[in-house]
Amino acid sequence: MVLNNSTIKKILLLLLAVSICTFAFAQIPNIIPYQGQISSKTGKAYDGNFTFQFEILDKSSTSLWNSGSITLAVHSGTYTAHLGENPQPPLPDGLINNNVLNLKVSFNDGVNGLETMSPNIQILPVPYAMRAGVADSALNSNGQLGWG
Repeated sequence: MVLNNSTIKKILLLLLAVSICTFAFAQIPNIIPYQGQISSKTGKAYDGNFTFQFEILDKSSTSLWNSGSITLAVHSGTYTAHLGENPQPPLPDGLINNNVLNLKVSFNDGVNGLETMSPNIQILPVPYAMRAGVADSALNSNGQLGWG
């Protein structure tokens, strides 16, 4: 079967349309990236793989989510975690509807066991996320929620 230029163009256009629609309807991942620094009590930065545990607390210190024990690579004291990423439990729906969220971080250096770092870290929105909150209640000139 021989395809002419018109048929090839139609196929490519169809593939492009499908890929754009797939991208447009892709879900935003329900994951919170977090990067931190860890050093010994003497100030020496850790290097290697270590066990961490992360917990998200509300303003009354009630646990809303717990990562369980996870192993992360630490390079010159810096580590990165993606909270809610598999194999951790997913972050609960509506988590960000809480006014105050704090992150409790625990770390096992392989010598002293699992220790909780202090103080807890308040989870704050980034500026663009605060602006996106306006879109949740945006009304058009007719007083209706809509585009444009």
